Amino acid sequence: MQLLRAVFINISLLVATFMCTPFAQARTQADDIEPVRVAVAANFAAPLRAIAEGFTGATGVNVIVTVSSSGTLFAQLQHGAQFDVFLSADKRRPLALAHQGVIHADNVVDYAVGQLAFVHRAKELSEENRSLSSQIETALSTGRIAIANPKLAPYGEAAKDTLQSLGLWNRATRQRVTGKNVLQTYQFFSTKSVSGAFIAYSLTPDIAKAPNSDSETITTALVPAHLHKPIVQSMAINSKHRAQLYPNVFDAKTPDFQHATQNLAIVDLFVQYVLSKHVQNQLSSWGYLGVELAAKANDAIGKRGEQ
Repeated sequence: MQLLRAVFINISLLVATFMCTPFAQARTQADDIEPVRVAVAANFAAPLRAIAEGFTGATGVNVIVTVSSSGTLFAQLQHGAQFDVFLSADKRRPLALAHQGVIHADNVVDYAVGQLAFVHRAKELSEENRSLSSQIETALSTGRIAIANPKLAPYGEAAKDTLQSLGLWNRATRQRVTGKNVLQTYQFFSTKSVSGAFIAYSLTPDIAKAPNSDSETITTALVPAHLHKPIVQSMAINSKHRAQLYPNVFDAKTPDFQHATQNLAIVDLFVQYVLSKHVQNQLSSWGYLGVELAAKANDAIGKRGEQ
C-alpha cells in the first residue's frame, strides 16, 4: 500500500504541475482530438495506465490502453492492428517492426529498463540477508524455482543469464519450471506451485517481508544488474513517417500545448510525455529505471556483442 500511495501522489503531483501551465488553458481544444491507442506489454500495464491518466489530465486527450503479451501485440501489428504506440517488454520486437518496414526506422525508442528480482519463501527472516546464490540454493533445496521462457521473454533470458553467472544453471535443470512469460512465472509462485521464482521487480510486493498462513516469509532480492544482460524495453511508434520527439514539449519551462497540437501529431506528443523528465523520474516507483540508464544499457549490450 505504501508503494501504491507513493505512486498515486507522484502522478497527482505530476498532473498538478502541468495543470498550472499553459497546457491547462488549451485543454478544451483537445475535445475533438482522437484518442491515442496504446498497446502495452503486460508487465508495464500498471505504470502505463497511471501515465495515461497523467497525460489526459495534462492535455485533455484520452488514451485507450490494450494489454497483452509483447508477442501477441507484435503479431497483431504485423497484421495491420491500428495501435498508435506499442510499448514492448523488449527491444527486439520494435526493431523487427522497423526492419520489416511496418514502421519508420527511427520510430523505435527506449522508454525503460526492467529490473529482475528473485522471490522465495523463507523460514526465517534472517534469510533475506544471505547472498543471492544462497537464497536460490535454499529454494532449490525445498522445491522448484520458476523462470520465464528464455527464448520468448526478456526476463526469462535475464534469469538464465543470472543462473549461469552464479554457476547454478545446470544445478537447477531438474527443478526448474518454465512459464510462457513473467506473469505466469509470478502466478506459479503466488499459487505456491514453486518455492522460488525470477520475476520482474515491478511485480514484487511493496513490503518484502509478508508472512503467509504457514508463518513463512516472502523474501525479495533485487538481482544485481551485472549478472545479466540489460532488460531494455522499447516502444514502437506505428507510423511510416518519422516521429517528432525532440525537443520535448513537456520539459520546456513554459510548455505551449496549443502550439504543440498545431505542429505535432498527438501520438508524438504522447510519446514525448512518456519520455519527459517528469514521467521518467517516476519509473523507479514502479520498479523500473529511466531511459538515461537505457542508453548505458545499450552500450553494455554492444560491448558484450563485441566480446
